Amino acid sequence: MIVWSIHREKDGPFNAYKNLGEDLASNEPKTANDNLVSMACSIVRNAIANSTIETMLRDRATLRN
Repeated sequence: MIVWSIHREKDGPFNAYKNLGEDLASNEPKTANDNLVSMACSIVRNAIANSTIETMLRDRATLRN
């Protein structure tokens, strides 16, 4: 599960629009949802790839969070 909100200061709304797609304002933003899924997968892959098996087993709760 991923929970997100747009950072409303400075250029946060512009960056959200630029990175999540034009359909962000629609009721069912398919492109934005797909982009969020892709970003979340990248973050998880990076965390796993840069960890040892021992760390992953020992710190499962940290990686999950």
